[in-house]
Amino acid sequence: MKRIICIVAVLFTFVQVAFAQENASLPPSNYLSFKAGIGGTVITDEWLSPLRYGGTAYTLSGEGEFPFTYKGQWMLRMDSYFQYSNTLNPAQNASISYFRGEIHPEAMVRFALPYGFRLGVGPGIRIAGGARIHSRNGNNPASFDAKADITAGVLLGWRVPSPKWPIAFRLYANINTIGVANRIGYAESYYEQFYVDGGFVRSALCTHWGNQLQSTLSFTVDVPLWNAITLQAGYRFDADAARISSRRRIMTTHTGFVGISFETLWLRGRRATTSDKAKSFLFGNVAL
Repeated sequence: MKRIICIVAVLFTFVQVAFAQENASLPPSNYLSFKAGIGGTVITDEWLSPLRYGGTAYTLSGEGEFPFTYKGQWMLRMDSYFQYSNTLNPAQNASISYFRGEIHPEAMVRFALPYGFRLGVGPGIRIAGGARIHSRNGNNPASFDAKADITAGVLLGWRVPSPKWPIAFRLYANINTIGVANRIGYAESYYEQFYVDGGFVRSALCTHWGNQLQSTLSFTVDVPLWNAITLQAGYRFDADAARISSRRRIMTTHTGFVGISFETLWLRGRRATTSDKAKSFLFGNVAL
């Protein structure tokens, strides 16, 4: 009888250890979010007009966090963004319509901080383009942006340690370092740039903090609603200032947004963030 009890105890211990090892090696989940936003923007483009234009901005964006390896601390953070703005001059008798899109992959390494905070830092490459169309400028009706930058980004995350309401907070910021951008000469038309300068490629300009500064700041909150869905809300600030061929080109945008976010068990709310089938990469329990 004692021998049987000992065998059962050993088997029970083995099962416990195996279960613990299985949980410790749970695959990290991918994090995705999609949102729509509205806010205000201010544009100055001296190639089109010396005046400041202000109006409403509408945005669509997506964000993802994808671990590189099964147990590593590196992840790919991907951000895609599209903005449309309709702005007016101070007299409200002329407008600039603005279209802008960007894609921004980043390689980030995760660190554990006290009190459950998580920190991610790393470089990235931002590829962006846009167009501004003026309603009354017959000589120069539009201007165009095309650029690529090497960026530095930082992500700070914290999740409420509650299985009932595991609300997650993310604070993110980035800034450009060096890159390349389309350059048009002073009083030059795009026709002259294409046929005289040889097009966008040959007239490209090396950008740095001396002639261009671009930065993004965002704050998001993910709120799981029971086991139904995870809602996301937040704020984003974009600033893009450049001085090319003695012409200033400045854009600042403030937007608030709402959307949804999900991990491996998408659209499952609380169950997705506390599942025993997978663990969140950013808030996972991997020892660092």
